[in-house]
Amino acid sequence: MAHTVLLTSFLTEAGHGMLELSFVRQVEEAVLAILDAGKATGKWHFSEAFVESLTTIVNEYDRQLREMRLAKVLAASERLDRMISVVHPHR
Repeated sequence: MAHTVLLTSFLTEAGHGMLELSFVRQVEEAVLAILDAGKATGKWHFSEAFVESLTTIVNEYDRQLREMRLAKVLAASERLDRMISVVHPHR
């Protein structure tokens, strides 16, 4: 899910989103906070509001995949790969 949120954010940032970038970034921050908390405590909590927001993001990503040129999606995916390689250089 984190990858989907980040890719949606990148594509929206590039001008290909129908959602407000501030909303996408808010969900992105929530995902990262949940991942950090879950990793630290072993407990995973997802509020109903978060699940609804995540559903909106997934639906937007699905729309982006259907309507955008593949080159734009690949560019966003490559950006994510570069970001991951900086954080986890041996993956």
